[in-house]
Amino acid sequence: MANKLIFMQTPNMKKLLTQFEELSSKGLQEAIKGALIESHKYITPLLRQQIEKHRQTGRTENSLDEIPRVTVEGNKISMPVGFHISQGGLPSIFLMYGTPKMPPDTALYNAVFGDETKREIAKIQREYVKRAMQKYLNGG
Repeated sequence: MANKLIFMQTPNMKKLLTQFEELSSKGLQEAIKGALIESHKYITPLLRQQIEKHRQTGRTENSLDEIPRVTVEGNKISMPVGFHISQGGLPSIFLMYGTPKMPPDTALYNAVFGDETKREIAKIQREYVKRAMQKYLNGG
């Protein structure tokens, strides 16, 4: 067992702890909401562009969720993105994953699940949280 102790000492420890508390209670939640809305704004046009080439009746295209709606349930913050299955979006699943007689549309799949999309979404979300933390740490 180690017999040395390490301490963190800073003249503004109380202020720093207060800022972190404010950040976790207010600022971080707002940053996450903003990040989710921006993520929605990134993905939705990609889906719109890819689904247009499959238009027959327009029903699947019209089932695309265009309006960002953030849901907060306790510590869980989420937002639906993509097609509403109950409103005509079921074919989007067959288009993305393919069927025995039809190959998958990888561009449509990648608009939501692709590595490039994942990287961009992570970047957007990281920036929002970073800005929120900087705002509170800088006394804003």
